Amino acid sequence: MSELAGSAFLMTEEDFQRAGSFLRQHAGVKLDNSKKTLVYARLTKRLRALRLRNFSEYFDLLDSAEGADERIFAISQLTTHVTKFFREDHHFNTLSNHVLPGLLERAKRGERVRIWSAGCSSGEEPYSVGMCSLEVDPKAADYDFRILATDIDPLTVDIGRHGVYPEASLADISRERRQRFFARTDKSDLSVTNDLKRLVAFKSLNLLQANDWPMKFQMDAVFCRNTVIYFDQPAQDLVWDRMSRQIRPGGYLFVGHSERVSERHKHAFSLIGTTTYMRQ
Repeated sequence: MSELAGSAFLMTEEDFQRAGSFLRQHAGVKLDNSKKTLVYARLTKRLRALRLRNFSEYFDLLDSAEGADERIFAISQLTTHVTKFFREDHHFNTLSNHVLPGLLERAKRGERVRIWSAGCSSGEEPYSVGMCSLEVDPKAADYDFRILATDIDPLTVDIGRHGVYPEASLADISRERRQRFFARTDKSDLSVTNDLKRLVAFKSLNLLQANDWPMKFQMDAVFCRNTVIYFDQPAQDLVWDRMSRQIRPGGYLFVGHSERVSERHKHAFSLIGTTTYMRQ
């Protein structure tokens, strides 16, 4: 790749290949040539901040024992975090009308119920699940009913854990929901209410970590949307294989609008709606 006009650093083809290898190894994400400008722009800021002379020094740092913290930051910089409240709202209609009534009845009887937002980014998805849950049963947070929210990027997980969002990000949320589930912190930010926050537990998790996922219990429903699409095929197969074991029979899987469970794993799931599956 030739040096960009007015830039201080040169990114060679070898540098870009090292970026792709790093992201594939640590996050399972494919990095195609269309991302060169994005990679250059985001990593150049790190070179300046760390006072490094070139990209080669930066990737040497990522490969070193001293680079653990920077590896976390690099993954955050190079992965996608597009999200919003009630994104792909047909999933939340299905959740509210067909999934949650049965799950909350079980929880009301004292049974354990778990929903997982896998790839939760900054928390909009799990909090959307939580809002639906409290609308179906206002006492949901009093039961053994919890939403697990995980993401590879601990920086965005911290945003979700704090539950504070700029008012502009709530533009698509109805006035009733804003009044019920958010409280103003200052002139520009809103915070989720305590009842909603009690429902959601945030943790950092790499879906491709070497060992199996650490959850002790099978999930009753999983949102894994617009995440697997960025993985290469071996990584996708690994996720669907683990997902087929992590969801209880009769449980639900919601995937992104352009995603499908792989042919290799279709025997484990039945398509029951738009990008919505049931575990066999």
